Amino acid sequence: MTKPDLRDSLDLGTSPDLEVSIELVGQARKGDAQALNDLLTRYQDRLLRIVRIKLGKKMRNVMESVDVVQDTLRVAADRMKDFEPQDRGSLLQWLSRIAVNQIRGAHDHHFAQRRDHDREVPMVGADGGDLDPFNPDQTSPEDSAWKREVRALLDDAVGELPEQYRQAIVLRDYCGGSWEFVAQELERDSAHAAKQVHQRAWIRMRQLVWPKLRKDGDDAD
Repeated sequence: MTKPDLRDSLDLGTSPDLEVSIELVGQARKGDAQALNDLLTRYQDRLLRIVRIKLGKKMRNVMESVDVVQDTLRVAADRMKDFEPQDRGSLLQWLSRIAVNQIRGAHDHHFAQRRDHDREVPMVGADGGDLDPFNPDQTSPEDSAWKREVRALLDDAVGELPEQYRQAIVLRDYCGGSWEFVAQELERDSAHAAKQVHQRAWIRMRQLVWPKLRKDGDDAD
């Protein structure tokens, strides 16, 4: 029996149309609040998944992914006039960089509080509970739960990859960037070189994920 392609199981949906996004960016930069809201809404679900990867399991115990996304979108709204779209993946990459800065600031603040007050911050929610609040799945509860479980497993696996592999998958699969864009961000000399990194990243992903999926399947028997 042929194994399903794990890339399909990422379940990221269709990448937003670049021409529409560029048009919305132009309107948003002129102060059109509705265009700005429509633009950010197009990307917030993918951004949420990227934020989960950037946070990792440990930081998700003390920070809500949704809070980081909301803070990121607020900052992005204030800075939209500085953004110049160049590629389908450039907006999400820009948003993810803002998110990383938000995470770093929250991380420093959190651990400074722990040092100052010598106390633990209580855990907030269960891991994965905030996976997809912006786009509720309308399928059956069983299918919806399984999809969330697989998505969370894949997101966590991406977070475990070496930096270059993680970036290759985030830039190509989550951000939807072109191979030329991925090569530029990875500082590779060609699209072909970027494809090779991406291919190796997915080989490593399969090594991480398939044993866990098989274990889950055995547990379900």
